[in-house]
Amino acid sequence: MIALMDQLYAQASERPKIVVGIVVDQMRFDYLQRFKAHFTEGGFKRLMNEGVNFTSMHYNYKPTMTAAGHASIFTGATPSMHGVVGNGWYSRKEKSEVYCVKFPTEDGVGIYSPQRMKTNTLADEIKLSLGDRSKSFGISLKDRGAILPAGHMADGAYWFEGEQGGFVSSEYYAQAEADWVEAFNAQNFYKNYLADGWKLLRPQEIYHTLDDHRDYERPFLKGERTAFPYALKSAHKVKGDDLIKSTPFGNQLLADFAKEVILNNSLGEDGQLDFFSISFSSTDYIGHQFGVQSTEIMDTYLRLDETLADLLSFFDEQFEGEYVVFLTADHGASENRNHLIKKGIPAGYLDRRTIEKQLETHLDEVFGEADWILSSNNLNIYLNSALFASAEKQIERDDVIGAAYYFLKDQEGVLDVYVPEFGQADQFLMEASARGFYPKESGDLVLIEQTNWNAYPETGSGHSSLYAYDTHVPFMIMGKGIAGRQEDQPYVITDIVPSLAKFLGTSLPDGVRDYQTMELK
Repeated sequence: MIALMDQLYAQASERPKIVVGIVVDQMRFDYLQRFKAHFTEGGFKRLMNEGVNFTSMHYNYKPTMTAAGHASIFTGATPSMHGVVGNGWYSRKEKSEVYCVKFPTEDGVGIYSPQRMKTNTLADEIKLSLGDRSKSFGISLKDRGAILPAGHMADGAYWFEGEQGGFVSSEYYAQAEADWVEAFNAQNFYKNYLADGWKLLRPQEIYHTLDDHRDYERPFLKGERTAFPYALKSAHKVKGDDLIKSTPFGNQLLADFAKEVILNNSLGEDGQLDFFSISFSSTDYIGHQFGVQSTEIMDTYLRLDETLADLLSFFDEQFEGEYVVFLTADHGASENRNHLIKKGIPAGYLDRRTIEKQLETHLDEVFGEADWILSSNNLNIYLNSALFASAEKQIERDDVIGAAYYFLKDQEGVLDVYVPEFGQADQFLMEASARGFYPKESGDLVLIEQTNWNAYPETGSGHSSLYAYDTHVPFMIMGKGIAGRQEDQPYVITDIVPSLAKFLGTSLPDGVRDYQTMELK
């Protein structure tokens, strides 16, 4: 018994004081190479050089979207297990569109929580394995980026709502209201983050793009140019403090808030392993607005690199080397389709609304007029199952599925259609779609878009596909007990949590299935 206790104590002493999971929203892997020459030594380069840099990390499902990505990173499961099949989807049970982190309450208002996520997270397992003394917090500019990683047992989750005065939380959490949050929010966000405008961080000549102003970029205000410098004063008058999210200063704001969370909650101080997630969202807002090849996105990553360098130095001082930090992304991003078309590369707009209307008309013609489609969301088609049980119609579901399947396959921009019952034309397409399919939440048919086709607006970048530009993301892990090296072996995003659980000596989250364990030491 004494020997066993000594062994457990030794294992505990080898653990870090805290695990910090950093997610950069919409970060493609190739950004590390494209911008590397202009990074500082203390940010992305430090993670690559001092930690393990996994160069072939991919998502293994579609849709590659923010909520699904965050849930998958921290549960070690795909949407087929954790049930977060998009940022929002149609719920047959609730007979309405629902949002990933908002759950209905009896008063009809709803509560922000992780309850729609059907499995638990690494943070939950840390608490279950090591006890409630372990603390878990999640922060982001987006609610879903804060709530899902921190898990069901989290002590707190905070996100930024400019119209509500700054960082907010939910009554789901014991520490939803805190004096230190109120004190942080009392500052003048415009004065402290936006008053000097957005100018290029480095000399113009180092930026890769030749033209700072492009037709496929969206300005902050209609009619304005999309070119540096941005004064931001007029945009702030119209959009208020939420404008911060769409600038690189949103990332700096979040890093400043991260320090407050750590200091005011004594994270990493009591000898018990704590968990903290930080999801940088400004990269996603800016990517959607300006696109993958923009000067704006490059400047954003150069600024984020400096923010990360400062944050890692803070970790060094605060945790005295007793920490592990990893960085990855919730999805990548596609090139703007208009830019690709201009370059002669096949691309196009997937007009899902028109496809839905045409499918409705087609089913009317084949089976008679009825409301055949309940919803079209995330390229999922939800059929009206009540019609299949109708004595009046006497129509078999398989017949409607078949008619819809063959109609949808012929639509422009659609490569194939995933139906659980059939459609095994391409194993890769079908398996990736199956991993993103949760029977109680997903549609009856799922459109699989052709490469570089998407349903996003004309400007900026898009994502959600199963192609490499959306699935290939960075993963770097650094800290106590981890030796620096580059790892080129392919892994998938759901390998991260099982590998961390093994490294930390905790149990696996309940949704983990097939996985490879990465060697982190």
